[in-house]
Amino acid sequence: MRRALYYMSTDGRGMPIYSRVKRRRMCLIHVVWDLPNDPDGNVQHIAEHGITVDEVEDVLFDPFSQTATSRSTGNPITFGYTSGERYLGVVWEHVMDDPLTMRPVTAFDAPEPTSAGR
Repeated sequence: MRRALYYMSTDGRGMPIYSRVKRRRMCLIHVVWDLPNDPDGNVQHIAEHGITVDEVEDVLFDPFSQTATSRSTGNPITFGYTSGERYLGVVWEHVMDDPLTMRPVTAFDAPEPTSAGR
């Protein structure tokens, strides 16, 4: 069972957002999501790629996932496995450091690394 803290807040424009909080490697991580019914939000965008919020969070919260910099956007991109063994790339915006707060921008199925030890 996944246990995460949910809380509602607003972004700078007064738009409601929600966030999930979990610990990874002894640090607190916040993942900020737009409302699921926001047609321009990140939840809808990843759903267009056939990916769920839970799958994105599986990758972001997994201590074995690898983070690099996206060549196309310059944003952080994290590659890792979902609980269903799907290998994804998740591009996210860095919101703040303490606690680490990230806002997923997009996610996609990625080719597995050749030396994957999963």
